[in-house]
Amino acid sequence: MKLRFLRTTAVAAAVVALAGVVTTPSLGNSPKPVGKPVVTQTMTETYVLPTYGSTDVVLGTYYIGGGAFTMPGWARYISVSVTDQSGLPTAGVMKGEARYTGQLSTIASFCGRTPQSYTVTPYAFKMLWVELRQGPCDDGTLAAGSTGTVTVTFSS
Repeated sequence: MKLRFLRTTAVAAAVVALAGVVTTPSLGNSPKPVGKPVVTQTMTETYVLPTYGSTDVVLGTYYIGGGAFTMPGWARYISVSVTDQSGLPTAGVMKGEARYTGQLSTIASFCGRTPQSYTVTPYAFKMLWVELRQGPCDDGTLAAGSTGTVTVTFSS
């Protein structure tokens, strides 16, 4: 009888202790969920091009240059920022080149920078093309493009 009483008491003490752990509010010492760390890669290219005299015309828009960036296969998000020497924003378009077909797909147009990071499917694109344009942005904002830097950030 005494042995049974000890087992019951030990089990009851363990249940009470476990219940106390489960219901006790955290004091900030609880382990954080483990997940994949966010990977970020930033690339830059400098462009030095005349703002007028370009011969590459697409639907009435003159492209003055930009940059081509090799896309990391793990990238899920892309953002672009263009800093022009003029101090004005530069109108641009970012396009992804399909990994196997080479087909270009427009991801977004922007004015100086993308307003957010854009989602892409990992391994879908092999290259990201940033094309800078003469003239105003799509929303009518005065823009210029002469000499500056294109910065692209890829993140997982």
